[in-house]
Amino acid sequence: MPPLFRLLALVALALGLALPTARNGQAQDPDKGPKLRPVTTTSATTCFFCQYCASCHCGSKRMGNKDLNACDLRSLLDVKPTADILADYPKAKGYVVPGQPEQSLVWLRVADGSMPQGKGRKPDDAAKAALRRWIEGLPAPKASENLIVNGSFEDGPEMGNDTFKALDEDVTDIKGWVVTRGQIDLYNGLWQAAHGKRSLDLHGSPGFGGVKQEFATKVGQKYRVTFSMSGHPSRGLDKVQMAVRAAGQKAVFECDMAGKTEKDMKWEKKTWEFKAVGPRTTLEFHTAMPATADPFGGPALDDVKVVRVDR
Repeated sequence: MPPLFRLLALVALALGLALPTARNGQAQDPDKGPKLRPVTTTSATTCFFCQYCASCHCGSKRMGNKDLNACDLRSLLDVKPTADILADYPKAKGYVVPGQPEQSLVWLRVADGSMPQGKGRKPDDAAKAALRRWIEGLPAPKASENLIVNGSFEDGPEMGNDTFKALDEDVTDIKGWVVTRGQIDLYNGLWQAAHGKRSLDLHGSPGFGGVKQEFATKVGQKYRVTFSMSGHPSRGLDKVQMAVRAAGQKAVFECDMAGKTEKDMKWEKKTWEFKAVGPRTTLEFHTAMPATADPFGGPALDDVKVVRVDR
Protein backbone atom coordinates (compact mmCIF):
# COMPACT_ATOMS: atom_id res chain seq x y z
CA MET A 1 0.00 0.00 0.00
CA PRO A 2 1.37 3.49 -0.84
CA PRO A 3 2.77 5.31 2.23
CA LEU A 4 0.38 8.25 1.87
CA PHE A 5 -2.72 6.03 1.85
CA ARG A 6 -1.35 4.01 4.75
CA LEU A 7 -0.92 7.22 6.78
CA LEU A 8 -4.46 8.30 5.95
CA ALA A 9 -5.79 4.91 6.98
CA LEU A 10 -3.93 5.07 10.28
CA VAL A 11 -5.21 8.57 10.92
CA ALA A 12 -8.74 7.39 10.20
CA LEU A 13 -8.38 4.55 12.67
CA ALA A 14 -6.88 6.80 15.34
CA LEU A 15 -9.55 9.44 15.09
CA GLY A 16 -12.51 7.14 14.60
CA LEU A 17 -13.13 7.97 10.94
CA ALA A 18 -14.39 5.69 8.20
CA LEU A 19 -11.79 4.04 5.99
CA PRO A 20 -11.92 4.68 2.22
CA THR A 21 -13.61 1.95 0.24
CA ALA A 22 -12.37 0.08 -2.79
CA ARG A 23 -14.20 0.16 -6.10
CA ASN A 24 -16.06 -3.03 -5.20
CA GLY A 25 -17.49 -1.26 -2.18
CA GLN A 26 -15.46 -3.25 0.37
CA ALA A 27 -13.44 -1.41 3.02
CA GLN A 28 -9.73 -1.45 2.20
CA ASP A 29 -7.40 -3.02 4.77
CA PRO A 30 -4.85 -0.39 5.99
CA ASP A 31 -1.94 -2.67 5.00
CA LYS A 32 -2.48 -4.82 8.10
CA GLY A 33 -0.86 -1.98 9.99
CA PRO A 34 -1.16 -1.25 13.71
CA LYS A 35 -4.67 -0.41 14.87
CA LEU A 36 -5.75 1.34 18.03
CA ARG A 37 -9.03 -0.52 18.36
CA PRO A 38 -11.70 -1.73 15.94
CA VAL A 39 -13.54 1.43 14.96
CA THR A 40 -16.87 1.64 13.20
CA THR A 41 -18.35 4.58 11.36
CA THR A 42 -21.14 4.76 13.92
CA SER A 43 -19.05 4.43 17.07
CA ALA A 44 -16.17 6.89 16.82
CA THR A 45 -15.92 7.09 20.61
CA THR A 46 -14.35 3.64 20.74
CA CYS A 47 -11.04 4.93 19.35
CA PHE A 48 -8.24 5.49 21.84
CA PHE A 49 -8.00 9.29 21.66
CA CYS A 50 -11.75 9.79 21.63
CA GLN A 51 -12.22 7.43 24.56
CA TYR A 52 -9.36 8.46 26.83
CA CYS A 53 -8.25 11.97 25.78
CA ALA A 54 -11.17 13.91 24.31
CA SER A 55 -12.78 15.06 27.57
CA CYS A 56 -9.70 17.11 28.57
CA HIS A 57 -7.74 17.74 25.37
CA CYS A 58 -10.29 18.30 22.59
CA GLY A 59 -12.68 21.15 21.87
CA SER A 60 -12.64 24.78 22.96
CA LYS A 61 -12.11 24.16 26.69
CA ARG A 62 -8.88 22.21 26.52
CA MET A 63 -6.81 21.67 29.64
CA GLY A 64 -3.02 21.88 29.80
CA ASN A 65 -1.34 23.04 26.59
CA LYS A 66 -4.05 25.10 24.85
CA ASP A 67 -2.28 24.72 21.49
CA LEU A 68 -2.76 20.93 21.58
CA ASN A 69 -5.88 19.26 20.20
CA ALA A 70 -5.72 15.52 20.87
CA CYS A 71 -8.53 14.91 18.36
CA ASP A 72 -6.38 16.28 15.52
CA LEU A 73 -3.43 14.06 14.54
CA ARG A 74 -1.71 17.00 12.85
CA SER A 75 -1.78 18.87 16.16
CA LEU A 76 -0.32 15.84 17.96
CA LEU A 77 2.49 15.75 15.40
CA ASP A 78 3.23 19.48 15.17
CA VAL A 79 2.62 21.03 18.60
CA LYS A 80 5.60 20.83 20.94
CA PRO A 81 5.21 20.02 24.64
CA THR A 82 5.82 22.89 27.05
CA ALA A 83 9.14 23.20 28.85
CA ASP A 84 7.74 22.21 32.25
CA ILE A 85 6.44 18.92 30.87
CA LEU A 86 9.69 18.20 29.02
CA ALA A 87 11.59 18.73 32.25
CA ASP A 88 9.80 15.65 33.64
CA TYR A 89 10.14 13.67 30.40
CA PRO A 90 13.57 14.60 28.94
CA LYS A 91 13.42 11.82 26.33
CA ALA A 92 10.27 13.24 24.75
CA LYS A 93 10.68 15.02 21.41
CA GLY A 94 6.99 15.70 20.83
CA TYR A 95 3.49 14.52 21.72
CA VAL A 96 3.61 11.94 18.93
CA VAL A 97 6.87 11.18 17.09
CA PRO A 98 6.17 8.81 14.16
CA GLY A 99 7.91 5.48 14.69
CA GLN A 100 9.31 6.50 18.08
CA PRO A 101 7.02 5.72 21.05
CA GLU A 102 9.87 6.26 23.55
CA GLN A 103 10.19 9.83 22.25
CA SER A 104 6.41 10.40 22.21
CA LEU A 105 5.02 12.15 25.28
CA VAL A 106 1.58 10.61 24.72
CA TRP A 107 3.01 7.11 25.02
CA LEU A 108 5.35 7.94 27.92
CA ARG A 109 2.51 9.37 30.01
CA VAL A 110 0.07 6.58 29.17
CA ALA A 111 2.76 3.99 29.90
CA ASP A 112 3.61 5.39 33.35
CA GLY A 113 -0.06 5.87 34.26
CA SER A 114 0.04 9.66 34.62
CA MET A 115 -2.43 10.00 31.74
CA PRO A 116 -5.36 9.95 31.52
CA GLN A 117 -5.89 11.72 34.81
CA GLY A 118 -8.94 11.65 37.04
CA LYS A 119 -11.19 8.81 38.11
CA GLY A 120 -12.42 7.87 34.68
CA ARG A 121 -11.75 4.64 32.82
CA LYS A 122 -8.08 3.84 32.30
CA PRO A 123 -6.66 2.05 29.24
CA ASP A 124 -5.87 -1.60 29.88
CA ASP A 125 -2.68 -3.34 28.76
CA ALA A 126 -4.19 -4.28 25.41
CA ALA A 127 -5.17 -0.66 24.67
CA LYS A 128 -1.71 0.55 25.69
CA ALA A 129 -0.06 -2.02 23.45
CA ALA A 130 -2.27 -0.95 20.55
CA LEU A 131 -1.32 2.70 21.10
CA ARG A 132 2.37 1.81 21.07
CA ARG A 133 2.01 -0.26 17.88
CA TRP A 134 0.13 2.60 16.25
CA ILE A 135 2.92 5.09 16.99
CA GLU A 136 5.53 2.60 15.81
CA GLY A 137 3.66 2.20 12.53
CA LEU A 138 3.27 5.88 11.71
CA PRO A 139 5.52 6.74 8.74
CA ALA A 140 7.83 9.70 9.17
CA PRO A 141 6.38 12.75 7.39
CA LYS A 142 8.27 14.09 4.42
CA ALA A 143 10.02 17.38 5.02
CA SER A 144 8.25 20.28 3.27
CA GLU A 145 10.06 23.23 1.76
CA ASN A 146 10.26 26.28 4.01
CA LEU A 147 8.89 29.21 2.03
CA ILE A 148 10.44 31.78 4.37
CA VAL A 149 13.84 33.30 3.66
CA ASN A 150 16.18 33.77 6.64
CA GLY A 151 13.64 32.61 9.22
CA SER A 152 16.19 32.78 12.04
CA PHE A 153 17.38 36.31 11.14
CA GLU A 154 21.01 35.19 10.95
CA ASP A 155 21.62 36.93 7.62
CA GLY A 156 21.54 40.64 8.42
CA PRO A 157 23.57 43.69 9.35
CA GLU A 158 27.15 43.35 10.53
CA MET A 159 27.09 43.68 14.31
CA GLY A 160 30.64 42.86 15.39
CA ASN A 161 30.66 42.62 19.18
CA ASP A 162 27.37 44.47 19.57
CA THR A 163 24.79 42.38 21.39
CA PHE A 164 21.78 44.15 19.85
CA LYS A 165 20.90 46.64 17.15
CA ALA A 166 17.82 48.87 16.94
CA LEU A 167 16.07 48.79 13.54
CA ASP A 168 13.49 51.40 12.55
CA GLU A 169 10.25 50.96 10.62
CA ASP A 170 10.70 50.16 6.88
CA VAL A 171 14.33 49.08 7.36
CA THR A 172 15.31 46.06 5.22
CA ASP A 173 18.68 45.24 6.82
CA ILE A 174 17.57 41.72 7.78
CA LYS A 175 17.57 39.68 4.54
CA GLY A 176 14.03 38.89 3.40
CA TRP A 177 12.32 40.97 6.09
CA VAL A 178 10.91 44.48 6.39
CA VAL A 179 10.46 46.16 9.79
CA THR A 180 6.86 47.27 10.35
CA ARG A 181 4.88 49.58 12.67
CA GLY A 182 7.79 50.81 14.78
CA GLN A 183 11.29 50.13 16.02
CA ILE A 184 12.46 46.62 16.94
CA ASP A 185 15.74 45.22 18.31
CA LEU A 186 17.83 42.54 16.61
CA TYR A 187 19.63 40.55 19.33
CA ASN A 188 23.00 38.97 18.70
CA GLY A 189 24.07 36.60 21.46
CA LEU A 190 22.95 38.61 24.48
CA TRP A 191 20.35 35.94 25.16
CA GLN A 192 19.84 32.37 24.00
CA ALA A 193 18.31 32.17 20.52
CA ALA A 194 15.90 29.42 19.52
CA HIS A 195 18.00 28.72 16.42
CA GLY A 196 21.39 30.09 15.54
CA LYS A 197 22.63 33.17 17.37
CA ARG A 198 20.19 35.95 16.52
CA SER A 199 16.54 36.66 17.36
CA LEU A 200 14.16 39.63 17.54
CA ASP A 201 12.59 41.69 20.30
CA LEU A 202 9.50 43.26 18.72
CA HIS A 203 9.87 46.18 21.12
CA GLY A 204 12.73 48.49 20.21
CA SER A 205 14.74 51.00 22.18
CA PRO A 206 11.99 52.13 22.50
CA GLY A 207 9.31 51.01 20.06
CA PHE A 208 6.32 48.81 19.29
CA GLY A 209 7.13 47.06 16.03
CA GLY A 210 7.02 43.99 13.87
CA VAL A 211 8.46 42.35 10.76
CA LYS A 212 6.94 41.09 7.51
CA GLN A 213 7.92 38.98 4.53
CA GLU A 214 6.16 38.33 1.22
CA PHE A 215 6.28 34.97 -0.59
CA ALA A 216 4.56 33.10 -3.41
CA THR A 217 1.35 31.22 -2.58
CA LYS A 218 -1.48 29.41 -4.37
CA VAL A 219 -5.05 30.65 -4.01
CA GLY A 220 -7.05 28.34 -1.75
CA GLN A 221 -3.99 26.47 -0.50
CA LYS A 222 -3.50 26.07 3.26
CA TYR A 223 -0.15 26.93 4.81
CA ARG A 224 1.25 26.20 8.25
CA VAL A 225 3.30 28.81 10.11
CA THR A 226 5.59 27.69 12.92
CA PHE A 227 7.73 29.99 15.01
CA SER A 228 9.48 30.18 18.36
CA MET A 229 8.20 32.72 20.89
CA SER A 230 9.61 34.07 24.14
CA GLY A 231 10.02 37.54 25.59
CA HIS A 232 12.56 40.00 26.92
CA PRO A 233 13.80 38.26 30.08
CA SER A 234 15.10 41.33 31.92
CA ARG A 235 12.14 43.71 31.93
CA GLY A 236 10.02 42.13 34.67
CA LEU A 237 7.29 41.00 32.29
CA ASP A 238 4.61 38.54 33.43
CA LYS A 239 3.32 37.67 29.96
CA VAL A 240 3.90 38.82 26.39
CA GLN A 241 1.55 38.79 23.39
CA MET A 242 2.38 38.59 19.69
CA ALA A 243 0.09 38.84 16.66
CA VAL A 244 0.49 36.92 13.40
CA ARG A 245 -1.21 38.09 10.19
CA ALA A 246 -1.51 36.67 6.69
CA ALA A 247 -4.11 36.75 3.88
CA GLY A 248 -6.51 38.89 5.90
CA GLN A 249 -6.40 36.47 8.82
CA LYS A 250 -4.97 37.08 12.30
CA ALA A 251 -4.13 35.20 15.48
CA VAL A 252 -2.72 36.41 18.81
CA PHE A 253 -0.35 34.22 20.81
CA GLU A 254 0.63 34.59 24.46
CA CYS A 255 3.72 33.46 26.30
CA ASP A 256 4.21 33.20 30.06
CA MET A 257 7.52 34.69 31.14
CA ALA A 258 7.91 32.70 34.36
CA GLY A 259 11.41 31.26 34.68
CA LYS A 260 12.78 32.74 31.46
CA THR A 261 16.34 34.08 31.64
CA GLU A 262 18.96 35.23 29.15
CA LYS A 263 20.67 31.83 29.38
CA ASP A 264 17.40 29.88 29.23
CA MET A 265 14.74 31.67 27.21
CA LYS A 266 12.44 28.62 27.30
CA TRP A 267 11.35 29.25 23.73
CA GLU A 268 7.84 28.00 22.96
CA LYS A 269 7.00 26.56 19.54
CA LYS A 270 3.79 28.04 18.15
CA THR A 271 1.74 26.87 15.15
CA TRP A 272 -0.87 28.66 13.03
CA GLU A 273 -2.52 27.97 9.69
CA PHE A 274 -3.99 30.23 7.05
CA LYS A 275 -5.52 29.86 3.60
CA ALA A 276 -4.01 31.92 0.78
CA VAL A 277 -6.29 34.30 -1.11
CA GLY A 278 -3.79 35.46 -3.74
CA PRO A 279 -0.62 34.49 -5.63
CA ARG A 280 1.51 36.47 -3.17
CA THR A 281 1.02 36.57 0.61
CA THR A 282 2.59 38.80 3.23
CA LEU A 283 3.23 37.23 6.63
CA GLU A 284 3.60 39.69 9.49
CA PHE A 285 4.55 39.27 13.14
CA HIS A 286 4.04 42.25 15.43
CA THR A 287 3.68 43.03 19.10
CA ALA A 288 0.18 42.70 20.52
CA MET A 289 1.08 44.27 23.86
CA PRO A 290 -1.09 47.14 25.14
CA ALA A 291 0.02 50.73 24.55
CA THR A 292 0.83 51.02 28.25
CA ALA A 293 3.39 48.17 28.08
CA ASP A 294 7.14 48.62 28.47
CA PRO A 295 8.40 49.92 25.09
CA PHE A 296 11.93 48.66 25.79
CA GLY A 297 11.10 44.96 26.03
CA GLY A 298 8.35 42.76 24.61
CA PRO A 299 7.67 39.53 22.70
CA ALA A 300 10.70 37.78 21.18
CA LEU A 301 10.62 35.95 17.84
CA ASP A 302 12.87 33.36 16.17
CA ASP A 303 12.95 30.35 13.83
CA VAL A 304 10.05 31.16 11.48
CA LYS A 305 8.90 28.56 8.96
CA VAL A 306 6.01 28.36 6.48
CA VAL A 307 5.13 25.15 4.65
CA ARG A 308 2.25 23.94 2.49
CA VAL A 309 -0.38 21.84 4.20
CA ASP A 310 -1.17 18.83 2.02
CA ARG A 311 -4.05 16.86 3.57
